[in-house]
Amino acid sequence: MKTDYICIPILGIAAFFSLAADPSIPGVEIKSEMVCRMPADRTTDFRLITSADMSQVAAIDRWEEGGFKKWYVSVNGRVWDFYTAVDAGSAQFSSDGKHLSLLAEHDNSWFLITDNADARQLGPNKCSALVMSRDGKHDACVQRVDKAWHVLADGKEISLANWPGFEDVAGPIIDSEGRVAFVGRTGSRGVMVLGGKALGEFQIDRMTTIAFSADEKHVVCGTFRKTDTAVVIARVVDGQEIVTWKTPAKETRITAAALSDDGEVLAWTEADNDSRIVVNGAKRDAQMNWVRQIIVGRDGRHIAWIGNHAGDERLVVDGILFFNSDIAEGAAISFSGDDLTVQCVGKGRHFEASYVHREWTPYCSATNSDGTLKLTADPGVGVNGHYFSDQKYVAMRMGDSQHAYVLTERPRSVQVNDKILNDLTRYELKLQEK
Repeated sequence: MKTDYICIPILGIAAFFSLAADPSIPGVEIKSEMVCRMPADRTTDFRLITSADMSQVAAIDRWEEGGFKKWYVSVNGRVWDFYTAVDAGSAQFSSDGKHLSLLAEHDNSWFLITDNADARQLGPNKCSALVMSRDGKHDACVQRVDKAWHVLADGKEISLANWPGFEDVAGPIIDSEGRVAFVGRTGSRGVMVLGGKALGEFQIDRMTTIAFSADEKHVVCGTFRKTDTAVVIARVVDGQEIVTWKTPAKETRITAAALSDDGEVLAWTEADNDSRIVVNGAKRDAQMNWVRQIIVGRDGRHIAWIGNHAGDERLVVDGILFFNSDIAEGAAISFSGDDLTVQCVGKGRHFEASYVHREWTPYCSATNSDGTLKLTADPGVGVNGHYFSDQKYVAMRMGDSQHAYVLTERPRSVQVNDKILNDLTRYELKLQEK
């Protein structure tokens, strides 16, 4: 499978969007440091998690040696205790990058683990979808019990009358006061919950993610339900359908949907005889036959979507077609930093978000809208045709339109406990002021 990673700046801004830069390249400053070492031999469960500026790096994987089979977590090269199981998708650094939290199992129970210590016991059933408050004092997750989803807030189940569990859950999310919100669905019934109390019930077949309003006074979600004549799309606020829209016919398919972080913009795609993007009811041409994913920027000003057109993968940002066919099949997109770039990465079991498994051979390309800044990684990293590193490309993150961070891996053949370790180097790239 081809693996691509593409970053695209929006609105023609000459954003610093280089994965790579060389000190001799005009206008770009680069700094590097060796962050840690990590095992060269990795399983298909390997995950790499970083802080926002990539100064903190966590490696998560299964360790198999003889009859010993456990999960390990290593932060900047320091190995934590071993675990029976780890929900790697829950692993996250705190907003200041100083603490790592995740969900893991040991001694026949699941725990919230923070900095290699049991922070909270959660019980014998598997937990996932961890969220933490910004101050780290509150947490929430979902737990699977007898084929039903349950939501835990600070380790305690949120129980609602007439809702013994859910077939599906959107969320949970936590506000600055530690209040947990989520939407639960069973059958065609849905309920919106905040702080352990039901805000309202409604009809629902599926839903988007949920969000707090900018002032955190309201909870917002997008919902979809079929009727005899159409698909009804609703913006649900505090458990009530505030505004609704309808598709042209009940056969119209909703292929993707997204909600802005403040809940003000609901976008979705409609497919019947053609394919359309709809933003708060306003329709525009999708420029492709089939839209697989749509994303909305934090404040709703920017919208991007990705999908397939006549067998080729396409990426459109704010109505502008940026890439046609130069994208891995099944790739996923996300806004990064200040919403001035879109990151695109091929999907696979071996990586999360922007992180590519080292045993793959990733090929990345990126360019700004006027072509004055071009990036390649295959797997060495270069900008505008000049390579600054021949190391294997591992990960990238856009900090904002002025900063980017890159991790590369260099084989060193350092052996510890029968494991070969490689160097992981961090590069910080900054667009210099003119």
